Amino acid sequence: KRMRVHPELQRKRLGQAILVSLEALALKAGYTTAHLDTPVEYLATQAFCSKNGYVPTGTTKIGRFDALLAEKKLS
Repeated sequence: KRMRVHPELQRKRLGQAILVSLEALALKAGYTTAHLDTPVEYLATQAFCSKNGYVPTGTTKIGRFDALLAEKKLS
């Protein structure tokens, strides 16, 4: 459900490797689209998602947090 990289290990491309692996597993399992959400104030996470081809699709409330929704077609 959640993907995180410990702050001391960020900026070492670990998040990139995890995301690529998760997308490959999803594609192998038959999924054609990946969906994600991130708090609207997490600008670095939004940049990471955009860099990896995720397109914003809207916003929602998750608990008490405002979240940005995004998706990516898997191929």
